[in-house]
Amino acid sequence: MTAFGEKEWQEHAALIGVVSLTWNQTVHQLLRIFCHLTGLESPLAEAIFFSPQSDSVQRNLIKRVATAVGLAERDQKMLERLLKRLEGASRGRNLATHMIFGITAFDQETGIWGPKSSPPSHRRKIPASKLISPLSSER
Repeated sequence: MTAFGEKEWQEHAALIGVVSLTWNQTVHQLLRIFCHLTGLESPLAEAIFFSPQSDSVQRNLIKRVATAVGLAERDQKMLERLLKRLEGASRGRNLATHMIFGITAFDQETGIWGPKSSPPSHRRKIPASKLISPLSSER
């Protein structure tokens, strides 16, 4: 017999893991873009890129570097679209990784007893596909 709420806890933990690992891959790709734009390689590129410890500041750094090096207009627009999509995906990532999670025995909205995540994830209007793979398809 599983413990009360264990299934929900395991599902939530798996979601956090997938979201975090996928986001880390995305940040690594942003580092590669930074290296390409600046001509720098690690460890110097990493020292500069990871100095701001905020993903949004790192994305802004890439945008400013692209402008400073005179990235072609077509490539600049593509980069801006990508960064805008990542900005949207970051909200889902932050929700998944920073949401306080707990299990409650009673759902006050439905009046039903049983395990339920708190706050309930079904109230969020962010599709799982955006949480898990923000770069998976062109929009």
